Amino acid sequence: MSTQQALSQPAEPSRIQMLRWRIIDAPQEVCIERARCLTESMRLHWDKPPLTRMSLALEHILRNISVIIRENEVIVGCRTSKLKGAPLFPENKSLWIEGDLENFDRRALQRALITQAEKDELATRILPFWKGKTVEEQMQRSMPEDILTDMDKYIFTMMLEITYGIGHFTMNHDKILEGGLSSVIGEAGQKLAGLSAEDQKGEKGLFYEAVIRSCRAVIAFAHRYSERALAMAAAESDPGRKAELQEMARVCARVPEHPAETFHEAVQSLYFIHLVSQIESGGNSISLGRIDQILYPYYRRDAEAGRITQAQARELTAMLFVKVNEIWNVLEEAFIPGGEGTPQIRSVIDEELRNALDLFSPALRAEREDLIGPEGLHEIHNARIVSRKTEVSNLAKLRLGERTMLIGRDQCESLFVSGVLDHLNVGLLSDCDIALF
Repeated sequence: MSTQQALSQPAEPSRIQMLRWRIIDAPQEVCIERARCLTESMRLHWDKPPLTRMSLALEHILRNISVIIRENEVIVGCRTSKLKGAPLFPENKSLWIEGDLENFDRRALQRALITQAEKDELATRILPFWKGKTVEEQMQRSMPEDILTDMDKYIFTMMLEITYGIGHFTMNHDKILEGGLSSVIGEAGQKLAGLSAEDQKGEKGLFYEAVIRSCRAVIAFAHRYSERALAMAAAESDPGRKAELQEMARVCARVPEHPAETFHEAVQSLYFIHLVSQIESGGNSISLGRIDQILYPYYRRDAEAGRITQAQARELTAMLFVKVNEIWNVLEEAFIPGGEGTPQIRSVIDEELRNALDLFSPALRAEREDLIGPEGLHEIHNARIVSRKTEVSNLAKLRLGERTMLIGRDQCESLFVSGVLDHLNVGLLSDCDIALF
């Protein structure tokens, strides 16, 4: 083949690009596995205290939902049986599911496929159990009539939180990466043992028992993935993928039960914890947190020991980003205009600093190059790559205590209008090392 012919050949897509387009091209679907498992457990344990029955339900869900490892995956864990599947949370609010049941796959906004068999099971086996038992119905029984009337008029609403859970929190990933869930189980066990006999039977005792039960269920969930990876490795003919599956099995057998020791283990442990938080309550806006700071110590140790290259770290980080994009919630149609999407990590640094600040490079390049591509950089909220000691007129520097945040001039103006910046020191950016958006 001539050089000209070689140049005219389209480049082979990277593994990350293939994973990315697979999730982009996948249809949105409703998955009823979680609702089924939850209802099975609640039907057996409804007479038990709420902490007990909910932890038993989580245990039943994690021991029975589908365990799937798809082609080319290294970071694993599925919320549903479908690639772009949305679970249902009938314990919080079930009337809207009943109302939208025949419309999920027909509506104009956020159309989601659902089979007739799934519709039938929801209508006959799952939703009838929840009549009179949901958070929504309990709230309505407790709320004054005038407040309910105002909510019906959409003067204000809290229904999005009730539909899936409160959300808007970040898990303590550092604690799990450093000590593993085994340390949480040990801590809860000590707290339980230290209670009086009366308190052990009360809410405090029930809480610690629920913590222990839930953590053990998460460990069992990870072990199911380890077993699945081993089974796939035994049947795999490609030596490279076989070794990869064997390593995945080892990682899932170790984390999140035990402390993470490698970058791969840290990324996988972090994702398992994030995933289970989305299975347990499904609240919107559950953040990964500052994963650059969380994951950097593991990357640095691996890099210094020669166990990982920057390209390998970038690929693992990109795989984490792709997995996060599998997580979404199908919304009640009335609330869809309020917004629905996946939280992203925004880190922008200049080329000069990348060699010195390796911690940012895997995350930055994973998102910019592998996921959105250089042509999509404008999508990052008009962010700019900032050079050291270079004046940038369209950015402002916002100082709050010892922290510095860089924001676009248009965003700065909107904050001034709202009064947020009245008491803060704001000035033009003229000397910057790192811009975080």
